[in-house]
Amino acid sequence: MSAGITAIATLHSERLKRLSESEKLVAKYRDPLLLASMELQSRLYNILEQEFLSYYENEDRRDLVDVYTAFLIGQFFSWTYILRRQVQFFHFSTDKSHQKLSRAIEAIQKSFSTDEYGKEDSDFMLWRGEQLAIGEIMTVSDDVAPDRVSLNFPRLHRHPITMTTPTDNKFQDAQAYLAKHQGDSYLKGWDLLWDKGDYLPWDRGFPNPALEDTLVQRVGTIGGPIAPNGERRKALVPGCGRGVDVLLFASFGYDAYGLECSAAAVEACKKEEEKVNNSRYCVRDEKVGKGKITFVQGDFFDDTWLKEIGVPRNGFDVIYDYTFFCALNPELRPKWALRHTELLAPFPAGNLICLESPRHRDPLAPGPPFASPSEAYMEHLSHPGEEISYNDKGLVDADPLREPSKAGLERVAYWQPERTHTVGKDKNGVIQDRVSIWRRRD
Repeated sequence: MSAGITAIATLHSERLKRLSESEKLVAKYRDPLLLASMELQSRLYNILEQEFLSYYENEDRRDLVDVYTAFLIGQFFSWTYILRRQVQFFHFSTDKSHQKLSRAIEAIQKSFSTDEYGKEDSDFMLWRGEQLAIGEIMTVSDDVAPDRVSLNFPRLHRHPITMTTPTDNKFQDAQAYLAKHQGDSYLKGWDLLWDKGDYLPWDRGFPNPALEDTLVQRVGTIGGPIAPNGERRKALVPGCGRGVDVLLFASFGYDAYGLECSAAAVEACKKEEEKVNNSRYCVRDEKVGKGKITFVQGDFFDDTWLKEIGVPRNGFDVIYDYTFFCALNPELRPKWALRHTELLAPFPAGNLICLESPRHRDPLAPGPPFASPSEAYMEHLSHPGEEISYNDKGLVDADPLREPSKAGLERVAYWQPERTHTVGKDKNGVIQDRVSIWRRRD
C-alpha cells in the first residue's frame, strides 16, 4: 500500500511538473505569437477593408509590400509551429488552461485552409500541410541552445510554397478561348468566358488612377457632372468588367451606366456594388451628390440596350474606353469607332475619354489584349467605319495627308498620365499609357 501511495504521489508530482513546464513554455512563446497575430490581422484588415494594395502602383514598392505580407503570414505559422513543437509532449491542446489559445490558433488555420469563400479565393488557400511546411521552413534552431529558435525568411524564398495566382497562362487560355469566336460572334465568346468565370486575369479590382486624375484635373475640358440645365450628365463605360469605373463616375456625380455582354458579368457588377468599400467611392462633392448607377447587358453595336435604359442615340455626355478597344479583335475597330459617333452627345457636350493601353505591347502578339498604339486610335476615330490598313509589322499605315472624315471625331486633348496601372508601364517602370479626349465635329 505504501508503494502504491508513493507511485501515485510520484505520478501526481510528475503531472504537476509537466503542467508547470507547459505553462512556462506557453508564457515564453505566447507574446511573440500574439504580436505575430496582431501584425497579420492588421495587414489583412488593411488589404481587405482599406484597399491598401491600391495605393502601391509603383511595381518595386508593390513587390516589397507583397514580400512583407508573405513574411507576416510565414511569421504567424512559424510561431504556431514553434509553440506546438515545444509543448507537444505536455498535452498542449487538451489542458484546460490552454484550450482557449488552441481554439484561436485552430480557427485561424482553418480560415487559411477552407474553400468556403468561393472559387476565386481558393487560389490563396493553404492546406494544413502547407501551413506546417511554411512554419518549419521559417524556423531555425540555435545549435548552441536548441531551445532557442529564430525566424529565417530567406529560407522560405529558397523553399517556395507554391500558391496559384493569375499568370500569363490564364491570358493564353482566354486568348485561345476567344480565338474560337471571331468577327460578329465575339459576343458569344465573351459571354461564355464570363460564364466560365475562371479566365478573367485582366481584372485589377479598382479603377485606373489615370481616370480618377482625369475627372479631377480635366474638368475644364470634359465639364462637370451637372449640365447647365441642372440635370446630371450621363457617363457610359462599355465593357465595364466588374463595374469599378462605373462606381467611380457615380461618386463624382454622373449618372453612370455600365454595359456588359454577359448576364454573369452584370451580376458580378451588382455584387461589386453591394460589397464595395464606400471609402473609395464616397461622394466627392456633397453639393453635387452621387449619381445613379445602372448596369445593363447588351451588344455594344446594337440599340436594344439603349431602349432598355431609356437613353437615346447620342445621349451620353461622357464615354470611357479603357479595356474595350484593346479587347476587341482589330477587325472590329472600324465598327467600334463608328459606334462612338452614334452614342456620343453632339459637340461640345460629348467627350470620349480613351485610356490608350497597352501601347507598348508587341503589335504582332495575340490578344486580348491587342496592342493599342496611339496611331490606331487616331486613324480609326478620325475615319469611323472605314477600313484602316495595317502593315506586316502590325502597325497602322497612317497617311499624314489624309483628311479626317466628316463624321470623324477630333482629338482635343492628349497627355501622359501621372499614374496608371502597373500593366501600363514598361519594364523600367516608365508609363507608356496615354489619355486622349475626343469630340464630334458637328
